[in-house]
Amino acid sequence: KQWYQRRVAITAGIVDDIGDSCGTVLTASSLLKDSGARDVSAFLTHGVFSGRAVERINECEEIDHITTTNTINQQDRSTRPSKIRVLDISRVLYEHMKTLLNS
Repeated sequence: KQWYQRRVAITAGIVDDIGDSCGTVLTASSLLKDSGARDVSAFLTHGVFSGRAVERINECEEIDHITTTNTINQQDRSTRPSKIRVLDISRVLYEHMKTLLNS
């Protein structure tokens, strides 16, 4: 028998609660790409992006994009790379709080 490794093109997702320095996300994205992932996306609840995080994201070829929410203001991040997408969750939070207050 001939044995071989077949690489399957997959999309991998990383989920994390807080993206501060983004070291965990960037390390995981490298490991996933090395393991055969075609595309790697990360989903962060709170995108802090402190220190060199934005620069490191820009330099990282292994991560395709990062989606974070607007629980932390993202509007003043003029250096935010195009790899970072911001999901507005204000309406969801408003509806949930309204439901809780009316219960």
